[in-house]
Amino acid sequence: MFLHFLKMVILPDRVDQFLTLYRESHSPVFCDQPSHRGTYLFEDFYNPRQFFILRRWSDLPGFETSLQSESHRGFRARSQRLSIERDRSYVISRTRADPRPFVSISASTGAARLVMLTEPPDKRGVFTDLFDTFTDEHARPQPGCRSIELYHQASSPHRVWVFGLYRTSGDLEAWLHNPLIFTLRENAQAHVYERMESWDMHLRIDDRQSPLSEQTMALVTVPEARE
Repeated sequence: MFLHFLKMVILPDRVDQFLTLYRESHSPVFCDQPSHRGTYLFEDFYNPRQFFILRRWSDLPGFETSLQSESHRGFRARSQRLSIERDRSYVISRTRADPRPFVSISASTGAARLVMLTEPPDKRGVFTDLFDTFTDEHARPQPGCRSIELYHQASSPHRVWVFGLYRTSGDLEAWLHNPLIFTLRENAQAHVYERMESWDMHLRIDDRQSPLSEQTMALVTVPEARE
């Protein structure tokens, strides 16, 4: 399983325009792909101009093929030209899956947390052991926790990612204030990683339910150069 994580900062006063373009054009580019396993748009808890697109894929070739499609390149070119101030993307591969059956989260209440850790060379792999023990004993049993998975970044093996889905933003907030989190963070910072970044997000759109209008199809099938 692979996760494509695209982080975007939207231009001031262009958020509504970006959401409209996304709803109308983004979904069908990926949802008909055989290896596509779900695409979601999240909004940052604390920055209303920062959005995240997370796409799940069962294999890397299917994902790479989709990126070369005219529809995707058209959507990217148009959204960058009209609404995106800056963006950055990562492709990460799953190291530890959640053993529980996957349960969807609601676009009206769902939330997620993505954490990126940078491991020092002499501590490579230590966090994986810590993750296995901590999630099984403490994180997954938490109310509202739907899934917690561990990923690694192939292009930067020293980067470790943890992706968690929660039933509501309240469930995520409760978990973030759990004393166990502070204990894990202190232990990990002392023994495992050099740097940590994290993003807490509200789920805004489940792409698999978005319609595609004929007018939008005409816009996104022709790539446009970024000005």
